Amino acid sequence: MSPAITAPTAVTERIINLALLLGTRVHAADGVSTQHIRDHIYTPLDPNQSATAFEKMFNRDKDTLRLAGLIIQTDTLGNNRLISESSFCEDLKLGPAERATLALTGYAQLEEPLFPLPLALRLALTKLSALFDAEAAPALRRMPATSNLGNRDTEAANSNDNAGLYLEILLHACQERNTLSICYTNAAGQQSRRHIAPYGLFLLSGRWYLVAHDLEVSDAIRTFKLGRIKSLELAGESFHMPPDFCLSDWMLMPFEIGASPETFTTVIIPADHHASLDGLTRGRGSLEPSDDGSVHWHISYRNYDSFISFVLENNLLFGDAQDRDYAIAQLRTLANTAATKQAPGQPGARPC
Repeated sequence: MSPAITAPTAVTERIINLALLLGTRVHAADGVSTQHIRDHIYTPLDPNQSATAFEKMFNRDKDTLRLAGLIIQTDTLGNNRLISESSFCEDLKLGPAERATLALTGYAQLEEPLFPLPLALRLALTKLSALFDAEAAPALRRMPATSNLGNRDTEAANSNDNAGLYLEILLHACQERNTLSICYTNAAGQQSRRHIAPYGLFLLSGRWYLVAHDLEVSDAIRTFKLGRIKSLELAGESFHMPPDFCLSDWMLMPFEIGASPETFTTVIIPADHHASLDGLTRGRGSLEPSDDGSVHWHISYRNYDSFISFVLENNLLFGDAQDRDYAIAQLRTLANTAATKQAPGQPGARPC
């Protein structure tokens, strides 16, 4: 029986997400802004974290990645880049017994369906096998060619687990231009098999998304939430990336992703929010300055509840009276629900 795999800690998950986010943007000229990193990696884990606490944690995480050989450079504008030409991996010198122990451990993990880095493990074992003679590593010749995640029991893992489990094989498919066959559940709960060409990955509010061409539909580029991928297999076919494709064009706001029809509306950004204007809008929609110093943000949504939550959480104002009335009704419902759940004997408590 292979050793049990424990779930990664929040610290490990945070550092891995930081490395992956910077790795996916390694060729971007401006890198990734510190505010973007905070919004999509740190804030989802701790919404109440202060700016000082974030800065200390972020610098500590960069030091951790630096010790692992990943060099992150932050410029005076707060943009961060992973410097691939400066990153390194220390030489690892192992004795015969250590190599054998490492190989046996690796082979055992190949049979573990929840091991998150199957492709990297196979590559490592391939390199390691070069240090043995032909009789010392017979298992290498029987090593599977595809990910052990494709046929795992997805009922045992929740949607958040799926994202972490599939990230590595998706990154591999994007880099190697390999098509994929996925079983995907849309927002309406409908499950279907998709044949896709993966173009790129991005992180949004703590969740990973895949931008891919749905090969069953001509010229159909879709955004898929990794948490809704129920199974995944390498299809073994190559594809060509369109020369005009730009991943940043598909890095949507959370409320822009959904199965509902696109609806256009206006959000009013108060004058005292100007310092965080770029972080709030992320280049989406259009901005129209007003005489009172506020900015009217013309944007569309496909997930209404997500849109309402975004406006309230960021202390913005609704430009549409219908949106405002709906938000007030939702807040009243929440207040009434909270009142009915007060402990018995407290003032204002109602019987359940």
